[in-house]
Amino acid sequence: MARRLLPPLAPSPVPWWARFVHRGAHVLTTEEVAALARRFGQVAAWAREAGYDAVQLAGGNAKLLHQFLSPTYNRRDDRYGGLVEKRFQLFREIRKAVAEEAGEDYPVWLKFAATEIGRPFGGYGLDMGVAVAKLAEDAGFDALTPAGASVLPNTAICRGAYPSASFTPGKVHDKLRAFQGSALRLRTTQAGFWVASKRFPFRPVWNRSIFSAVKAAVRIPVFAVGGIRTREEAEDILARGEADMVGVGRPFYAEPALAEKISRGRRTDLREQQLVHRAADAGPAGVCYDPRVNERRRASAAKSPHIRQPA
Repeated sequence: MARRLLPPLAPSPVPWWARFVHRGAHVLTTEEVAALARRFGQVAAWAREAGYDAVQLAGGNAKLLHQFLSPTYNRRDDRYGGLVEKRFQLFREIRKAVAEEAGEDYPVWLKFAATEIGRPFGGYGLDMGVAVAKLAEDAGFDALTPAGASVLPNTAICRGAYPSASFTPGKVHDKLRAFQGSALRLRTTQAGFWVASKRFPFRPVWNRSIFSAVKAAVRIPVFAVGGIRTREEAEDILARGEADMVGVGRPFYAEPALAEKISRGRRTDLREQQLVHRAADAGPAGVCYDPRVNERRRASAAKSPHIRQPA
C-alpha cells in the first residue's frame, strides 16, 4: 500500500461503510473511463503480439470492472451509470476497443459477477446476471465465465475453512500486516474471513445454479467454475449440458499435480484443506503460504522428485 504510485480507481465515491477498507480512491471522470476502455484494447493487442490465443476480462471478485456493474458501487449519472444496460457500457466499449486494436477475429472472454452477496449492504440477483450475459453476447464477447461475488471484502468467492495459518504470527502474518497498512485493518480483514467461512463453507460445484442459468440463456460458450475438484464433477457438468468448459484455478496452489490426478481418476486432497485466499497480497503471485499445504507438497515431492518443492 505504501508503494502505490497511483490511488486505486473507482466508478463512484466509495460507500460510507466501505471507506475503512477502501481509502483514497480516485473516482474516474467520463473521459477517463473512455480512455480506460481504449487502454484495454491496446493491452489486448500486446497480448496477441506476444502469442496469446485470447484474453479474458476480469469482471468479477469486486474489482474495478465488477464495481461498474454493481449498483452498490456504481452510482454514476453519465453514460456509464444508471440502468444495467448503461452500467455495462464500459464492457461494450472495451470489446469494441479490442476489436479495433487486436483485430475483430481476436477472441475476448468475460468473467463476471452474475450474482452478488452482501445484503444489507447491497447486492443483485441472478436475474440481473442473466441480463448481463445477454448484453455480453450482443456486444460480441466470445465466451462467458459467470460466478458469484460479494460486495464485501471476504472469502465468499473461494469458500472453505477459515485460513487460520494466514493470520498466525510469523512470515505470512507479517506480510499481510504490511499489505493492510495497520493492525486494525488486518483484524478487520481477519474478522471478515472468519464470518465468510461460517456463512460460505465449502460445497462441491457451488456455482452450479449460476453457470447453468447463464448457459440456458446464451448461445456462446460458458465456463463452469467454483468448487470443481474431481473428474466426476467435471464430466457430470458437461454431460448435463450445464456448461461447455470447466475451469479450475486456485486448487493448483495446493495441488500442482491436479491435472494429472484428475485425468487419471486419482484421488485429490482438496476437500477439507484451506485454500489460499490472499497469496498475491502476501507476496509473489503463485506462491502458496499455507504451511500445511507446503508440508504436503514436500512429502509429495520426496515421493515424486519431478515435482518442484516450494521455497
